[in-house]
Amino acid sequence: MTVREWELRQSRFAIVNIKTTGLTPGYDRICEIAVVVAEPGDALRLALDTIVDPERALAGAEVHGIKNDHARSSPTFDEVGIDLLRALQGRILVSHNLGYLRRFLWVEFNRLGIPIDIPCVDTMTLTSMLTRKTNQPLFEACEAMGFEAQLSPFAAAGALDTAKLLRALTARLTRMGLTSVGQLRGKQRHAFQQTLSFEPLPKGLCYGLDESIIRRSRQNGNAPPSNVNMALALYWEALLVALDDMVITEQERRHLLALQRELELTGDAVYMLHARMFAGSLVAMIDRNACTEEDREHLSSLRLCLSTLGWSPGDEPSPPTLDQAADTLNADRPPTP
Repeated sequence: MTVREWELRQSRFAIVNIKTTGLTPGYDRICEIAVVVAEPGDALRLALDTIVDPERALAGAEVHGIKNDHARSSPTFDEVGIDLLRALQGRILVSHNLGYLRRFLWVEFNRLGIPIDIPCVDTMTLTSMLTRKTNQPLFEACEAMGFEAQLSPFAAAGALDTAKLLRALTARLTRMGLTSVGQLRGKQRHAFQQTLSFEPLPKGLCYGLDESIIRRSRQNGNAPPSNVNMALALYWEALLVALDDMVITEQERRHLLALQRELELTGDAVYMLHARMFAGSLVAMIDRNACTEEDREHLSSLRLCLSTLGWSPGDEPSPPTLDQAADTLNADRPPTP
């Protein structure tokens, strides 16, 4: 039986969530990873949860809460890769915002010489199929499906929330008559659909990776507590989702401006996060000592997107205030009859 023929509610899933040092795969690295295993009829099980040493300097502690000294005493991806492979064996990989995860995960596996062609499912896409709202960050997708996310910066919390979201989605899709994995397409062909022609990793395949006994879980207290501004973390997550295709639609623009106000982000906070996002791309380019046409197009698109959301490098020095963001929204809103 192929993966497409698997019964949706009887399928085996590995839900993966990561935190990264930035936005550029290959330059930026994974700095925390968690995997939740979902088996038919069983309770969700946390199979992997650890900070990962990215073997480079970290930034953005106010968003993800991981500091350099936390990371340096944690295992590298090479050392946790075997646990990840074991969790993926015989299962479909699941993530919220799958494109972002795959870009980072595939770079890490390619660096180790491990070919990874496995079936994948994106809960963000499945949520869009049911709600008709595109690119919802995890905390909003959970709310749309009737429960509250944990609102924690920990990768494990995100993996568990995604697993709960997956179960809520598959229950609703089954009631709608979509009973097999191969039917997860809606009216459009989604990017993850092409991966469903692959088979899961076979059991016992570890590619000679060595195992480390060191794990640094923030969920169980083995790592220092995080000092994270959750408003910044939630807006950052929403930014990552919206910027995945480097195009800000009108719906996304209005949503993110409203989110800035809902989270009570100051103009300085918006300025700082947008500047961090742009600087991360610049630093990656400088580190390669090269600037290709693709780099220039990326920076141009990123600058335009960030400017649309309130501020980007090259705009007026002062970032917008909350009142100015509200005025922008109200100016675009049609008058009440």
